[in-house]
Order: sequence, then C-alpha cells, then structure tokens
Amino acid sequence: MEILYSEVFKGHKPLRYHPENPKRLEFAIEGLKERDLWINVEEPPRAEINDILKVHSNEYVKKIQGLSESGFSFIDLDTYVSLHTWEAALTAFGASMQVAKLALKKKDVYLALIRPPGHHAGKKGRALGAPTLGFCIFNNAAGAALTLKEKAGKVVIIDFDVHHGNGTQDIFWDDGDVVHIDLHESGIYPGSGDIYEIGGRGAEGSKINLPMPHYSKDDDYVFVWQEIVLPILEDIGPRAIVVSAGFDAFKGDGLATMELSERF
Repeated sequence: MEILYSEVFKGHKPLRYHPENPKRLEFAIEGLKERDLWINVEEPPRAEINDILKVHSNEYVKKIQGLSESGFSFIDLDTYVSLHTWEAALTAFGASMQVAKLALKKKDVYLALIRPPGHHAGKKGRALGAPTLGFCIFNNAAGAALTLKEKAGKVVIIDFDVHHGNGTQDIFWDDGDVVHIDLHESGIYPGSGDIYEIGGRGAEGSKINLPMPHYSKDDDYVFVWQEIVLPILEDIGPRAIVVSAGFDAFKGDGLATMELSERF
C-alpha cells in the first residue's frame, strides 16, 4: 500500500470545536502505525485550478478561494473555510488524482489520506437539495474518477460513507461511463440516495443507490456487498476502483445509527 499525505491538510481547521477537524487525520495515522501500515508515505502534488473546474463551477471555486484568502468563515451551518483551506483543498484534490494515476501504473492499494472531505460537494456546491455542504469543499472522489476515465474509460466509484454521496451523484448524473455505487444509511442527511435515483437520460442504471436500514450491522453490509456490489464489479471489470471512504458507519460514531465493526 502507498499513502499520499501532507501536513498541509491540517491547515484546514476550525476556530473552536467542530467534528471535522485535524484530529481525524491524527486518529487515522495512529491506527495505521499500530498496524505497521504507516510506510510508503509520499507528499502529494497540488491540483491546478483547471483540474477543479472540470468538476465544479467557476463561481463556486472562486467563492471558496475568496473566502479562504479572507480568513475564517462559515459557508453554511455545517461547513467552514479557514485561511489555509484553499491550499489544503487543492492538495487533497491533487492527491486523489495522483492515486488514480498510480493505480493504473501498478496494481496495489493507494490511500489518499486527505482533508477537507468532498463527496457532498456538487457542481455548484450544495447538491440535490441538501441543506448544507456537510463539511465538504471540493469533490476529491470525482477528481480521481475523471482521471481514471480519461485514461481507462469506464469507471466505478464505491462510496460507503454513512451519508449519501449526493455531490458525486450530482456531478456524474448524466455520465453513463461513471458507475456510482453508494451504500448509506436511509433517511438521514443529505436526504438523497433513493433506489429510484438511477442516472439521467442516457445514463440510466449507472447510479446504484443502496440505502441501508437504521442499525444495520456487519452481516447486512456483507450480504449487500456479496449479492449486489460484487456481481456488478465482475460484470464491468474495471481496471481500477475509486473508493470514497467515510468511516462514520461504525458503531458509536455519533452522527448516525449504523453498527459496523472491524471484525471482518
């Protein structure tokens, strides 16, 4: 496994306590070190503005840049921008693009350990009627997916964050070459991700939403994975897979009711 990480990501930080803070990275790094996985760590490249504009509107990108240069502010009730958010967000997007490129060169697992998060960020920011951006700035998974698409054709994104990746769905809604499989808790923020949301005209069937019941456990996820996700992957046979990884479906996380563990 190769890890792309930068201390720059800690520059995106709140003025007071907020659930999306640099401690998230510290906990992840601690866990990797405990398992002797904190090796092959590299500094990621920084994305260019034109890379971001392939995913987001110019108006939204300029808004984030301006807010960051001005200091600290809240975009909405959930999501903040700080003085170093712009640099962190460009580097996070660049890391996501880079892991896609590396995966095509050599078969392995590549981890972009990044902040700020991104899967709730749509083309113009808030997506599919969501009340907020849900802590997200630029859609990093979308950057990785477009990189793969340009070089390998059909792309698969698997998102297992407890919340639906509404921003990712918004960006690729009409793109049948990007298959977006999303496992999430039903009936919570951001309010999208119904099974009938299957893609726009010409892209029907490329958006596969798997809303899970409240209090779902390991066995429930394993069943869905074996019965639905794996057959789709076997049918498509992608050269690489983008995993949009959120770990808030673990039991006791506090933001949802799922009860996943590490026993598998």
